[in-house]
Amino acid sequence: MCEKVCIQTKKVFDACLRNIQERDVDVVITSFTPENPALPLTFTGCSASNTGITLTNVVVDRFNDRPSFARVTATANVPVNINYIDANGVAGVGSGIIEINNDVILYIPQPSIVPYEIEAFGSAMCADGDFVGDNTFRIDACITLVLKVVVEADI
Repeated sequence: MCEKVCIQTKKVFDACLRNIQERDVDVVITSFTPENPALPLTFTGCSASNTGITLTNVVVDRFNDRPSFARVTATANVPVNINYIDANGVAGVGSGIIEINNDVILYIPQPSIVPYEIEAFGSAMCADGDFVGDNTFRIDACITLVLKVVVEADI
């Protein structure tokens, strides 16, 4: 007796790795742990959040003379955790988003039954920042971002 197995995975057609250094980026904190810290806050560091990067405003514009390639523009929303100490000396963490605009050329497969998707992943780190008020930190960040073109495939 022969048992057949089908594995579903993602086939990567193309990818782009970007290392980005952003200076004076304003990050608005949307949630604090612990809640209601005593102001002002003192920045102590930041790191990538465990939640994934989301893409918004994705536009794929194919080239007429090279139909398998396209200019892909999108905004990558990179979640970060900002570490701070409040005015009472209590350490805390705030969650925010760094927005990165992308404009890259990628190989895009021709339209078929199974559509392609543009995905992103990466991380962010920063060592310098200041609390500027209104739940906002101004930071310098180093971001590694990967955009990739994928299609669901059966093996």
